[in-house]
Amino acid sequence: MTELLANLRNGNQLTVTFQHHRYGIFVVEGPAILSPSVKNFMVGSLFIESSLKPEKSVLAIESSEAPAFDPAEGVEEDREVLQKTVDGIGHGDLVFATFAQHPHGRFTITGLAVSTSDHEILAVGTWFMANRTVAAGRLVEVSVLTAAGAHLLPVPGLITNWDPEPPTASASTRGEPSTRTSPRPNVPGRIPPVQQRLQPETAADLATRPWTVSRQNAIHLAATALGNKQAVVLDTELTDFAGRIIELGVLSMDGTALLDTLVNPEGAAIRPQAQQQHGIDAAMLVDAPTMTEVWPQLDAVLQGKTVITWNASFDQARVRAEYNRISGNAPEPEWLARPWECAMRWHAVWAAVPNARGTGFRSHKLDGGHRAIGDCRAALDRLRQMAGSTAAG
Repeated sequence: MTELLANLRNGNQLTVTFQHHRYGIFVVEGPAILSPSVKNFMVGSLFIESSLKPEKSVLAIESSEAPAFDPAEGVEEDREVLQKTVDGIGHGDLVFATFAQHPHGRFTITGLAVSTSDHEILAVGTWFMANRTVAAGRLVEVSVLTAAGAHLLPVPGLITNWDPEPPTASASTRGEPSTRTSPRPNVPGRIPPVQQRLQPETAADLATRPWTVSRQNAIHLAATALGNKQAVVLDTELTDFAGRIIELGVLSMDGTALLDTLVNPEGAAIRPQAQQQHGIDAAMLVDAPTMTEVWPQLDAVLQGKTVITWNASFDQARVRAEYNRISGNAPEPEWLARPWECAMRWHAVWAAVPNARGTGFRSHKLDGGHRAIGDCRAALDRLRQMAGSTAAG
């Protein structure tokens, strides 16, 4: 690395692997930028060297033969689509994100999504993807490569503070394993380069396994869910992409409707684009119960249940926002505190249709009419479709 740094010039394309106690292992691909103040090089705003010696957080530095992205690609993803993608990302998901920020230019980060404990902030590799749940302005696009639990990368804990270093107190004195990492850990394998990202598994020892292993996992998850009498499918309809809930549906795995109700958003306006999708207007909600009135029934239906939705992080975030509004941020019920299961991600791996950028699998929309109970039934049909298939297709 020392030789590469000695010959580095402003604007040279680099691929740099970092490890950070808060954000885990991540890879930044982008132009080297010389800091005008301290005269050290950065990539994606992160210093990579000091006096031609690698920073302690740097695990590897490689030259890129070509830019990490096509400079002609200047059109950002539609912000509404981007917001919905961000809303669907959960803590520990392996993501591929593109940012743009002067003077660092456009650069990509491949790493683990890390959330704050209050779920207000979502970051990857020191850069915010969402702040107060709103997609960051510097985020150009993002896609999920592998969901949490389907890769072998160590996932950092939720962010509880912004201290620059990990706690110095010995964790062993509290009877807990230490979370401190050494500057040069024994990394089992780099996150795969762009051309290998269709591979669902990311650890080196799984790199040669066929993708049908993950497809088989998706089939198994769907079959297990269908056989779980304590599992339910939930769906919401909203005033806006990140708005109030105006319809709730909950379905048992045998297809019985456990909850199917409109919800009065208490004055929140329905955005025309949202109304065009689900067809729910303000007049339909005048006599509907408020979320405060619906909540006891929802809580009773979901107590002890495994909650499955088509876009788990998105739906859970909206239900959590309603609960916080009602309760004043009181401790969450157990069914809301634990992560929900995402049938959309299972289905994406099962269908194995590459997305446009070749960075993962494409998610698929439901055909449930954009009404809560209809989308629950459509999701249940997808689970049955997956469970009845074979790994070979």
